[in-house]
Amino acid sequence: MHVLILALGSRGHVQPFVALARGLQAAGHRATLCAPGFFGGFVTAQGVAHAPMDDGFVELLSALETRAAVEDMGSLPGAIRTLWRLLPTANALQRKVFDDAWAAARSLRPDLVLFHPKVGAAPDIAHALGVPAVMGLLFPQLAPTGDFPAVGLPAGVPGRALRRASYSLVHAVAGRVSGGPVRAWREAAGLGPRPRGLGLLSGAGGGAIPLLHGISPALCPVPGDWPAQAVAFGDWPLDDAAGFEPDLARARA
Repeated sequence: MHVLILALGSRGHVQPFVALARGLQAAGHRATLCAPGFFGGFVTAQGVAHAPMDDGFVELLSALETRAAVEDMGSLPGAIRTLWRLLPTANALQRKVFDDAWAAARSLRPDLVLFHPKVGAAPDIAHALGVPAVMGLLFPQLAPTGDFPAVGLPAGVPGRALRRASYSLVHAVAGRVSGGPVRAWREAAGLGPRPRGLGLLSGAGGGAIPLLHGISPALCPVPGDWPAQAVAFGDWPLDDAAGFEPDLARARA
């Protein structure tokens, strides 16, 4: 099976998907990682095939004025304010990312598309190719649970029902951020209107897209009330990090 992995963001977003690609290869599959060109050398040095993606998001994250804005992303209200402020720039960058991901998909014709949630057109790309889509997440941000509220909200949100409901706000923000660019990209790519039911969390017709979490149960026990589409089998570290020992003295300083 050939898996096309679409990863977008900083090295912290990309590196776990490199490890996942290596794991797929070790299991006898073929994997190609489509990620910003900035990481191309790192990806190929790990023995993983790389398809380039626009560097605009990496440059945006690296910009000094954006660094100050991103510091406000520690809370959900702050994240919403930052996203709203950057939305015009992000929309243009998303279109470039979607174009590059679509070009890689058409060229490679994978059997499955595995994607980071920042690549909002990934379900559309998989649907256009007639192959399954799987979302890869690096923290529990989208699968609703009553165990804890959505990331960015205060940990003390009372009541399981209210904590579960908080994820609806995250879904709404995600849909707002990617919805317009996806529609515009589909039109430009000649794919027509989005099929009914197709979205970040569901395939055409409404079938749930699997949510594969690369998280350690030692850091976040798997919630017992997660929907069936959400699974976690441990984190995705690179082999060369297996012998890492933290500097405890420095950590306590």
